[in-house]
Amino acid sequence: MRWGILLTLVVFCAGIPRSAEAWWNKDWEFRQKISIARGPGAIQPGSDVAQYPVLVRLNVTNFHFNDSLESGADLRVVSSDDKTLLPFHVTRYDWIGQVAALWIQLPTVTGADAPPFVWIYYGNPGAPAVADPKATFDSSQTLVFHFSEREGAPQDATGYANNASQSTAVPVHEGLIDTAIQFDGAALTTVPVSSSLTLSAGGGFTFSAWIKPQGVQSATLFRQQDGNRSLAITLEDNQPVATAVGDNGTKVATPAKGRLAPDEWHHLAVTAADRMVVYIDGVEVSSVAGQVPALAGDITIGNVAAGDSGFHGLLDEVRLAKEARGAEWLRLEALLQRPDAKVISVGDEEQAHSGGSDYFATISVLAGAVSLDGWVVIALIGVLGFISGEVAVAKTLMLRRAKRANDRFIDSFRKNTDALALGAGTEAVWKDSPLFAVYSAGTGELGRLQQSMPEGQRFSSLTLESVRAVIDSSLLNEANRITERMVLLTLAVSGAPFLGLFGTVVGIMITFATIALKGDVNINTIAPGIAAALTATAAGMLVAIPALFSYNVLMTRIREITTVMELFRDELLSKIAARYA
Repeated sequence: MRWGILLTLVVFCAGIPRSAEAWWNKDWEFRQKISIARGPGAIQPGSDVAQYPVLVRLNVTNFHFNDSLESGADLRVVSSDDKTLLPFHVTRYDWIGQVAALWIQLPTVTGADAPPFVWIYYGNPGAPAVADPKATFDSSQTLVFHFSEREGAPQDATGYANNASQSTAVPVHEGLIDTAIQFDGAALTTVPVSSSLTLSAGGGFTFSAWIKPQGVQSATLFRQQDGNRSLAITLEDNQPVATAVGDNGTKVATPAKGRLAPDEWHHLAVTAADRMVVYIDGVEVSSVAGQVPALAGDITIGNVAAGDSGFHGLLDEVRLAKEARGAEWLRLEALLQRPDAKVISVGDEEQAHSGGSDYFATISVLAGAVSLDGWVVIALIGVLGFISGEVAVAKTLMLRRAKRANDRFIDSFRKNTDALALGAGTEAVWKDSPLFAVYSAGTGELGRLQQSMPEGQRFSSLTLESVRAVIDSSLLNEANRITERMVLLTLAVSGAPFLGLFGTVVGIMITFATIALKGDVNINTIAPGIAAALTATAAGMLVAIPALFSYNVLMTRIREITTVMELFRDELLSKIAARYA
């Protein structure tokens, strides 16, 4: 009993959800913590970046899409104080494919002792969409192309609406973040000049983009031209160079240093203020003293002015800012936007009303993924579990009563001066004692033989053998009665795992057949089916393991009682022989 209570407590405590200390709004059922690591290769001590838009990638391994709306309209981002809503927007939310990309503006990203974090809330069926790309970026960000449009010219995500007027570059799905645009040397993207894109002489400027050059090349990536004045970002044998040309033809160019490996993604950034600086993957590679001239011309990306070579390759996440971003800002861009970055972590799902555990949510997902044939197998396993459980409980209670009754009977048998005369009128008292059944059979046969023999005649050896035979027969009957239905436990031990394995094999077959029909092989189509198939095996083990433990414990107790009966048989025969032989 004590072990049963302990096991119940362990199972209960395992299912107790973690408590959530505060909750922004109870209308939202779920939330998860988004944290940014601090230390080497992440946020450096002493760094401080404000209003930083961080990319958070969500997928089936770190986010519970089934608990959110299919459109993602119920998403909300709340700061670490669990009170302040933060601006964000979504560039991809594939509820079926279980993949999403969110841009969240963090008030500050610091190198303080505690790593920064925010909360993502979801799970409100009536919530309207509030994602706001314009509010996600600070006022210095004048252009952001996510290239998330499936057709048409790229659209600016900032509030300045610096949309491209034309683009012959082709959108492709092989982007670093999601969709990118591909240039073939002849394609170009044009952005008309606006007041926000106009550069003042000596003013701040930042260009950043993810670039994947196709082979080694010399080409122009970016140019803003205004008469004789210009600002260009080019590749010279895959070495980035920033060049500014003033009114009098004065040219300032950064040295050609730092080579971009072909056919690989790299973060490229150029800043200008008192000097022009080139960064590759967040690291400064070259610089030169100089300023940008005043520019009020259109911006072209890719194939530009006559005489320039067009770019061959992919561009993703192109950005312009009217200030020179700091080195830490650009380092974080290059670090946090990579798909293989381990800096941003998504915590476990917390639930408002249950206190934050995803344990029962996981069970619910598994239950929803189990197919009909799986439920049939699990139902059969459940029947075995019910039968074996009933047998285990009934036998445990019966053996407990038998042991207690045996202890009382053997005590009376050994203390009574006439041990062979205990049966009269005591059948109801000793009904649960197997020893009394053996005793009653032996003394009953003894009384029958006495009635058929002349008075005063002693028992012969053959007569005693007759009594022994009756006692042995009674002992065997009691042993059979005690072990009755124990075979049902062995059926559960051996049959439940095989039923579960059968259900798993069938489930895996159906999963792969479904994949073959759909022609879609990815983790999102395979994982739910495989997990649901394995549920049958888990159910089989859940029945077999307790049945195995119960069988071993009960058989040990049965052997103890059987041994006691055998010893009592010898003792009873000795008393009979001593008195009547």
